Amino acid sequence: FGPADPFEAFEVRILETPNTEDKRDLHHRALQNAVRFANGTQYTDETFKTSDGKQKKPYGFAAYDTWRDAFASGEKLKSAPRRQRHNALMVRRKRRGAAAYLRELTTIFPEAAEHLEAGAAQYDRELQVANSLVELFESVGGRDEYTEAERVSAGKLIAEAVKAERKAVGQIEAALALIEK
Repeated sequence: FGPADPFEAFEVRILETPNTEDKRDLHHRALQNAVRFANGTQYTDETFKTSDGKQKKPYGFAAYDTWRDAFASGEKLKSAPRRQRHNALMVRRKRRGAAAYLRELTTIFPEAAEHLEAGAAQYDRELQVANSLVELFESVGGRDEYTEAERVSAGKLIAEAVKAERKAVGQIEAALALIEK
């Protein structure tokens, strides 16, 4: 069981058999999956797409765009600040893990270490932005709506986060090009 969050979600992982795959191949596929997820191509099943080809539940870069657009639209957000804080906390937690993982991979893929470290540095940058988002959302307190200044600030921070995310994924793609040679 994983840690509970304010929305009472939890994570359960069950490992049925030990993984005996080649570790290098396993990590190579993990990097490929990360790129596909970021680009919105990880799930190709039609149940994940609308009739116009867009994602039903945006993930990867599209999720950031959707999040940013919600603040930019000026319309009342569907989620209260508490939920937005949760989103920022999740970005912070996931990007901290992504940075650490890329750094671990520098010993497995020494030929791509420079790109993996550069990707980790971009995730570190995204982590800093996520910290700023958490602070912003905490400053809103118990209000149900954001001021115009808060919406603009949130939109700018989310745009910074996705910029760092795109750069990190670009570094992973560059690492993959070296790994796949």
